[in-house]
Amino acid sequence: MADYTDDQRYSTIEKRRDAREMVNAMITERTSVKPMHELIDLFVRYEVPHAPILGVNEALTQAHAQARNMLVDVEHQTLGTIPIVNRPFKFPGRDMSSPDAPPVLGQHTDTILSEIVGLDADQIAKLKALKIVG
Repeated sequence: MADYTDDQRYSTIEKRRDAREMVNAMITERTSVKPMHELIDLFVRYEVPHAPILGVNEALTQAHAQARNMLVDVEHQTLGTIPIVNRPFKFPGRDMSSPDAPPVLGQHTDTILSEIVGLDADQIAKLKALKIVG
């Protein structure tokens, strides 16, 4: 690959912006053949702002995510103990409970129909008998 440091087409930020597609192609050509750790070393050495793009599993194993307790185990009604993402917001001096496991189908039907909709037990039983709710 050619050295573009003296190329006048890229000598100013405005020229590099106007040639964005070519500049991006050049960057991709050089970075796609290097392992991530080498790129990070280069970026650190030359003080280039950077951060890897992580998948969910990778992000949750980062030291920062672990320090913030971002992955917690909860008890699921049918699956047993499962890991879920914890609440992202933390308030200093306040303990926050972990979120509940996702409900199974129909787990909260009776509560919603009685407490929110205002139905009594007989009305709920009729809806279930007609297979309107589960």
